[in-house]
Amino acid sequence: MTESFDLIGTDLGPLAAALAKAQAQFPAITRDKKVTITTKTGGSYSFNYAPLDVILASVRKPLTDNGLALVQLLDGEALVTMLIHETGGTISGRMPLARPADIKEFGSAITYLRRYAIQALLGIAAEEDDDGSAAVGDHIAPRRPEPKVEQTDDGGLIGEVQVGDKASSDFLVRQSPEGSALGFRLRGGRGGILVECRGPLADQLFAVKDAIVGKRVTVWGAVADRSFTPKGKPEVTYQVLAAHRLHAPDIGTLPKDATPAAGGAPEPSGTATGDAAMNLELEALEW
Repeated sequence: MTESFDLIGTDLGPLAAALAKAQAQFPAITRDKKVTITTKTGGSYSFNYAPLDVILASVRKPLTDNGLALVQLLDGEALVTMLIHETGGTISGRMPLARPADIKEFGSAITYLRRYAIQALLGIAAEEDDDGSAAVGDHIAPRRPEPKVEQTDDGGLIGEVQVGDKASSDFLVRQSPEGSALGFRLRGGRGGILVECRGPLADQLFAVKDAIVGKRVTVWGAVADRSFTPKGKPEVTYQVLAAHRLHAPDIGTLPKDATPAAGGAPEPSGTATGDAAMNLELEALEW
């Protein structure tokens, strides 16, 4: 992938001066997106970058205030990026486009190249350096869509089972005054909820751990708020789902001796309903 630049206009002094002023006014660009690189040796690493809309929003006002306009257009098999000054001076760059068979992939490629062309033309850095990784054959792994915690019509919660590093979510059976106890995280999007299982449900889940962890399951239970105050920090409130029933595609419904209420819905006393269930992602504990 190569890019060529052209300078147009008899006097580029005003353009150069305006660009220098605009560059001094560019704000720090937020890199709030993450991409994962898979190396040729099989390893991987991640870096953050700023998407196209964030870049444009960050540079538009400084450019406009200094009489500069940024223009990007498609010209045959190339992406043309131009910086135009109000006096007529222009800097432009051309970047060849490779046309994949899938039009959606082509659109993604254009967005990707637009970001790089703008950064090169304006002299900004909107992503962490990958240290030449892509140039030596490493490739970008597609982002896996984040699962969401969903609610079923009968009050169940659907999410991905994840194991934590704390006793409350490590998927290990412990004995309590009420019998066996086991905990895990039910994850969705940026949030999640801690799930507690007791008695036969805890024992049976532990026996099929490999078929549960990392899978999307449906859990029924009662949602309650809990809070604690870390030393020297404000009080933290989070939600816990006291589960009494779980369904996974590969193993069916647990505990095996449970008798669901009519219609397949969980018992009223143990149903996550109303605002408590619907607001999980807003009020859930962030891990």
